[in-house]
Amino acid sequence: MTIMPLRLTIMPFETIYINGAIIVNGSSKADIVLKNQCRMLRGSEMISEEEARTPCKRIVYLLQQIHLKEDHSEELRELSSCILELLVHLPGSNKYINNIQNSLDEKKTHAALKHGKALATYEAQVS
Repeated sequence: MTIMPLRLTIMPFETIYINGAIIVNGSSKADIVLKNQCRMLRGSEMISEEEARTPCKRIVYLLQQIHLKEDHSEELRELSSCILELLVHLPGSNKYINNIQNSLDEKKTHAALKHGKALATYEAQVS
């Protein structure tokens, strides 16, 4: 399987997370190319633990930790617990949960995170 390089334009003072490293750009725009597989998110894509105040946002927070960490077994256990609780309180969330679980089963953690964000949007709409 060939991995396509990922070209990123990093804006001034933007933060990115790559394989556990927190990288903050300087005062000018920068282009970088990631030539191998890595765990990466832009700071603008992330929510802080303090922002994860609703059940669905907590799931999003856990999914971003799962995406970024090499050993995410603790986060997976907490995610399972959150999902069970959510299904009781928000039964319409099952399609989002299924999408998240399928993505995680396929080791597509970034896709799972996108499904988690869709779940948080759904939660905001029904609340």
